[in-house]
Amino acid sequence: MINPFSAVPTITCKELKEAQKTETPPIIIDVRELDEWNTGHLDSAVHAPLMSIKKEIEHVVPDKNKEIVLCCASGGRSRAAVKMLLQLGYKHVKNLQGGLCAYQQMGK
Repeated sequence: MINPFSAVPTITCKELKEAQKTETPPIIIDVRELDEWNTGHLDSAVHAPLMSIKKEIEHVVPDKNKEIVLCCASGGRSRAAVKMLLQLGYKHVKNLQGGLCAYQQMGK
């Protein structure tokens, strides 16, 4: 069982923006539902809803050593997704602090 309150590795919006400018940016996975995804998402993000991420992740990111950033609206669902991926053996997984709301606010 995944404990929703235990700490997970995180990345700030500022750190993510810097990482996106590098030669090997992290893979960004948006775990929101399709209707939320359709209202807007990060340009480089891949869509993999939380409810199906366990069965989709190996197709989306087969290399468990890739750097992955998970995001949702505010950081709650992506926190759960980070825990799932860590349990599946992914090594470099982080939760976007504050989610897309914080990321979009930073741009203003």
